[in-house]
Amino acid sequence: MLLFVCAPIDARKSRYNNNNNKKKPTKTTIIKAVAHTDTQWFAYYQQKTYEFLGYLKAQNSDSVKVEVMPHNDLHYHSAAGYANGSVIRLNMESFKRSLHAQNLFTCAHEAAHYACGHTYIHPYQPKRSSFAIEQEADEAAARMLCNHGYAWVVEECVQQLNLHMQYGGDAYTSDGIHPTYAQQHEYLKKIAANNHSL
Repeated sequence: MLLFVCAPIDARKSRYNNNNNKKKPTKTTIIKAVAHTDTQWFAYYQQKTYEFLGYLKAQNSDSVKVEVMPHNDLHYHSAAGYANGSVIRLNMESFKRSLHAQNLFTCAHEAAHYACGHTYIHPYQPKRSSFAIEQEADEAAARMLCNHGYAWVVEECVQQLNLHMQYGGDAYTSDGIHPTYAQQHEYLKKIAANNHSL
């Protein structure tokens, strides 16, 4: 998307006769093209991720780096984002193919992983199921979004999951790490419904 801003500049002799050091403008029209770039797009979602970390009251959130997922990342072809240690990576190619609400939910979900302490493995803690960890991040993200004016994001995600259950053949199939679309739909729908009852 390109926006063109046209601004004619008129030279007025009376403003420039005082021997001040201002340059005299020419009688031309300046056309400035402002493009919606990938960098600007990433900066928007990066800022939202930091905003969500704040809402989640994440410890040391100022030390978290939110980065673009590079093409050579192992998760590039399989994930919209991930959190590891104090780094959150967002896959801008995946974001281009997804709805705005889904992208915001991804930012919130990855921020929730960090806020819930999922990004660090503690050697003396019992290993938890990846399903439990992913559901905990989903639920923490959804509650935070509902409590801070983003309930529409959760509602749109529930609608998309519902469509996927109706028309997608894999709604009840797990990838072995994440809950199924049907399971996600069930617990996110409850959180959205609870938000309406408040």
